[in-house]
Amino acid sequence: MARNSVAIAREEYLTVPSKAIHLDGDNPRHDPLEREADIIAKLCDSQLVALAGDIARIGSLSPLEILGVVKYDGLPGHYIAVEGNRRTCALLLLSDPSRAPSEYREAFQKLSKNGNIPQELRVFVFPDRANAQPWIDRRHLGAQGGIGTREWDPDAKARAAKRTAAKTTAKADVLALAVRDRLVEVGLLDADQRAIVSITTLSRYLNNTSRRAILGLKGVDDEGRLIYTHDPSEVDQTLLQMVLDSLPAPDRKQPPVHSRSNAAERDAYVQRLASSGRVPVTRLPQPATPAVRPSPAAQPKDVGQRPRSSANPANRNKLMQSSFTVKSKDKTLLRLRSEMLGLPIDDHEFAANYLLRAFVERVLVLYYRRNDPKRPDVSDFEMAQACAADAKAEGAPRKVLQVLNQNASKSAIAHSMHTLGTAVHLGTIPVRRHLVAAFDTWEPALKYMLDAMEKR
Repeated sequence: MARNSVAIAREEYLTVPSKAIHLDGDNPRHDPLEREADIIAKLCDSQLVALAGDIARIGSLSPLEILGVVKYDGLPGHYIAVEGNRRTCALLLLSDPSRAPSEYREAFQKLSKNGNIPQELRVFVFPDRANAQPWIDRRHLGAQGGIGTREWDPDAKARAAKRTAAKTTAKADVLALAVRDRLVEVGLLDADQRAIVSITTLSRYLNNTSRRAILGLKGVDDEGRLIYTHDPSEVDQTLLQMVLDSLPAPDRKQPPVHSRSNAAERDAYVQRLASSGRVPVTRLPQPATPAVRPSPAAQPKDVGQRPRSSANPANRNKLMQSSFTVKSKDKTLLRLRSEMLGLPIDDHEFAANYLLRAFVERVLVLYYRRNDPKRPDVSDFEMAQACAADAKAEGAPRKVLQVLNQNASKSAIAHSMHTLGTAVHLGTIPVRRHLVAAFDTWEPALKYMLDAMEKR
C-alpha cells in the first residue's frame, strides 16, 4: 500500500477483551517509553481519574470514538492502542488499581469497587502503524484545511453547552454568548463589533455571582435566555459598556476588559462601573427574561377597532419619531429636528449620523448655557462633564445621569459624542440599527435637558 493512501477493510473491526489492549510506548503524548509503569506515570493525572470515573459510571467507552489498534508482535490475540492510549490507561487502572501511581491509587480503588468496567471493546485493527498514521493525523493535528477534526469555536461550544447537562468549561461561555446576542438583537451592537467580541473574555467577567448581581444579571434559564434582575434598558447599557470595553483598542493598548485579568482585577472593573453610576439601579419585582421588542398588553378590543402595530420601534427607518417634540425657539435645533424627521436612514447613514451628533451637540450647548449665555467656550469633553454635573446638581433622574455620565467618560460608548464623531473622520461606518439605538439611548437625557431649558 502506498505511504499516503488511506483504506479501511470492513473485516478489520473486531470485538476483543479489554484486558487484551496494551499501552503504546511510542505515543506523541510523551517521549518514547518501554516500561508500562513509566507510561502510566506519564498519563495518569486528575483528568485521567475523571475519565476513568466516567467510564466506570456509564460502563462503556464512547461509541463515537473507537480505539485504533495494531497487533502486539509475539503475543497473539493482544493489541497495542495506537489511538486511545488515555482510555486504555484508564481501563487498565480500573481493572488493576494497584498499578496506579500512589497519589491516585485510592481513587482508582474506589472507582473499581463501585464501577461497571467494560470487559469487551469494539476496536479497529490496522495492519501496521503506517496505515494508522493518516487517520491519527486527521484526529489530532487540527482542521488541516478541512480534512481533519475541526474544534468548535467558543460560540459553537457555548451553543452546544445549552443542550447538555455535562460539566464543561463551555457552560461559562453560555452567558457571555447570550449577552452578546442580546445586544445585537436590540441594536446596541453592530455586526462589525459583534465579530470581534471575545466570548471567552466576557465569560471570565460574568462567571461570578457577585459581579452578575451588580450588573443586573441572574444568569440564564434552561433555554439559554438571559435573566435580568433590573430594568432591561439599564442592564443593556451596562452590558454594552462592558462589551465595548472588551473590544481591541485602536492604539493596541490593553482594553479595560481583557483576557489576562485575574479575579481581583475583574472585581475592580465591575466596582468602577458601580462607583461611576454605570450599573442598573431599578430593580424588577422579580427576575425576568427581557423581551427583544415590547409586546402590547393583552386587552379586549372593540369590534371594528384597528389592531395596534407590534412592529419593533428599533427597526424604524427614521432617527426621530414625530412624538419627540421640541418647544425651543432655537432655529438651528428646530431645523435639525425637521431633517431628522424627514430623512430615511437607509442609504443616508452618514448623513443621519451627522444629524444625530449635531442635534445632541446643539442640545448640550443650549443646556450648558441655559442660565448664562456667556458661559465660556470649552471642549466637547469639558462641556459633557459640565452638563453631567449640572444635571446631577439639579437632581435629574438616574437614567438621565447615566447617559450624561457615559457621554462624559472617555470610554468607547456607542452613543457618545466621541463615538458618533468618529464617523465624521471615516473611523467607523454607521449602520441604521446602531444609529436608532444611539438616539433611543439619548432620548430621556435630551427630553430632560429640553424641559429644563423650557422651565428656565
